[in-house]
Amino acid sequence: MPTSLAHRKSSATIWHWLISIWRLANPGHDRPQPSPRAIVRSFVHLVELHIRDHWSISAYAEALGVTADRLNTATRRATGRTPMGLIHERLMTEAPILLDNSGLQVSEVAEVLGFKDAAYFSRFFKRIAGVSPRAHRAGAALKRNDVNTNYAAWP
Repeated sequence: MPTSLAHRKSSATIWHWLISIWRLANPGHDRPQPSPRAIVRSFVHLVELHIRDHWSISAYAEALGVTADRLNTATRRATGRTPMGLIHERLMTEAPILLDNSGLQVSEVAEVLGFKDAAYFSRFFKRIAGVSPRAHRAGAALKRNDVNTNYAAWP
């Protein structure tokens, strides 16, 4: 029996050492995780900074120090949308402004927004807006003309 007791003590000591080494090897688990609101706030800020760089969701997550799954969960809970949905929404806030208020060609608007291919930008815009960038621009021009010819707008 004494051998059994000594064996248990040495086994417990080895386990204690292994756990200590494992804890030292994983220092990241000791850091408190940011709250979901803080994650989303930081994510939105990073999107504003890097919208034209077209980062992947995993790149945003890495910059925030969280996993892509945690970023996705936090964003869905806080906004009801996916991280990619927020990025697309931000691009679609910027695109019509550039199309309507600048003399830039569609390919130049695509370049300003960070799209390497104007055709891809056109497909992206049409998928979300329902019309092509050219059709959107033409519709915006018609609306401007309708507003200018309205007699009620005259002094």
